[in-house]
Amino acid sequence: MPDPSALPQRHADGGRHPRLSLLQQKQGVASLIETCKLNLVNPQSHLTNVLTRLVDLWSQSRIDELMPWHWATQQVH
Repeated sequence: MPDPSALPQRHADGGRHPRLSLLQQKQGVASLIETCKLNLVNPQSHLTNVLTRLVDLWSQSRIDELMPWHWATQQVH
């Protein structure tokens, strides 16, 4: 029998999406932290800034501006 956590879950709008495993979640966070380091960005500062902006309803069309490589250039100015 398949692991129930690996099965797609239903969204409120009826759509389906695969649930990320804990390992996949950890890999995503680790990747973001390493990307920050490669771009000479403090990971904690970046994540705090990004989460604050997302909570403040950051526009979906401007999501690229939150990437570490873009954020690093903003911090230099």
